[in-house]
Amino acid sequence: MLDAFFFAMMSGAGEGYFVAFALELGIDPLKAGLLGTLPLFFGGTFQLFFPKILEKLSNYNRFIYLASAIQATSFFPLVAFAFFQFKSFYLLLALNSIYWIMAFGLNQSWNAMISGLIPPDLRLSFFSKRSMLIYVGMFIGVITSGIALEYSRISHVSIYCFGWIFFFCMIFRLTSAFFLKKHSLVMMEDKEKNIFKKNIFEKFKTYTPSGMGNILFFVFFFRIAIYLSAPFFIPFMIKELKLSYFSFMGIISASIIGKIIIAKSLNAIAIKYNLNRIFFLSCLCICFIPLGWVFLSKNTLYLIILEIFSGMFWGGFEYSIFIMIINEIPRNFQARYMSIYNFIIAIAIITGSLTGGYIFSNINFLYGPYVLIFALSSMGRLSSLLFYPKIFDRIHIPKRHIFTKPLSIRPGQGTVDRPIIFKPRNHS
Repeated sequence: MLDAFFFAMMSGAGEGYFVAFALELGIDPLKAGLLGTLPLFFGGTFQLFFPKILEKLSNYNRFIYLASAIQATSFFPLVAFAFFQFKSFYLLLALNSIYWIMAFGLNQSWNAMISGLIPPDLRLSFFSKRSMLIYVGMFIGVITSGIALEYSRISHVSIYCFGWIFFFCMIFRLTSAFFLKKHSLVMMEDKEKNIFKKNIFEKFKTYTPSGMGNILFFVFFFRIAIYLSAPFFIPFMIKELKLSYFSFMGIISASIIGKIIIAKSLNAIAIKYNLNRIFFLSCLCICFIPLGWVFLSKNTLYLIILEIFSGMFWGGFEYSIFIMIINEIPRNFQARYMSIYNFIIAIAIITGSLTGGYIFSNINFLYGPYVLIFALSSMGRLSSLLFYPKIFDRIHIPKRHIFTKPLSIRPGQGTVDRPIIFKPRNHS
């Protein structure tokens, strides 16, 4: 459990403040915003190659230790950047990309390792406690960094505070890896290696039902519209609205609170009201969030309330997608299928981010570039609903044993979660 807490502290204290650090260094808002999204593209792309590395190592533990160490050391240059006030967009992009490449790879390996360690009859209790511990750790990390940055800003030493924050993030990640190393060795089975050797894209095409292809098509365009505006959320809050770090901290933590509120209720809501309603309502509400950033920007409290609801809507969106995958895809291919799903999202991320960046820097608008990009993002999200597929009515909703696993923090979305579902052990 301690590995989860220290991982969460690293995630909360560091991930939400990468872009804020770039802005503090003096990097312009466009480039700083892209530092928050382009590394996700590299993470979603390079994770396709990790199975080959896993196959060579033959066990999950070695890969997890190696990736955790690399992820931890990616913070060290950021410490140097802060104390020497060195700014280089491309070096920051490379460091953030290394961080996210390791993060994507670690998720696959950790799932496989932990499934081999935790007996089925203990999984319910273990994952329930672990998920809540991660939420708490992320929340503490966000709050601690926000308070430290606000007090350092008042003293005009916030750039050095970033250095100390990233130093402690490195320590947190190494500590998490230390506790992970105490786990028993989990070897890769031959049948898993055989799955890795098969052409993943051919298998993806084979295992994608026509209805599910429609939902992936919709999600792809929906995500493009989302990432038109996503790079500019933090620059808008910090540079345009000139919010204090304390207010910014409140906005980031609000979306985490929203995820916590909705996490344990989604399964019961889906059973009572239908999964299709949850997904459509979540998508519809997500469409208007960028406009909320503009129209509610005069009052920080309103933005915090908006982000609480944003976290709840994103929780419903992610839950619906995952339930669809576990119902439509054979169990032995679900992990690899999620890799392709992440790659599709990565293509949407870079398409939306670069398109948004071009519009932001090249098209003049009476009310400013932020209003333009947020309005276009909302219109794009609404337009993608024209492709909304109605396949959720036939999806079976498991009656119990559903928990969400927080993976990372994305300002404007809250935590990125993945539900974990375990069937009860059969007794004969």
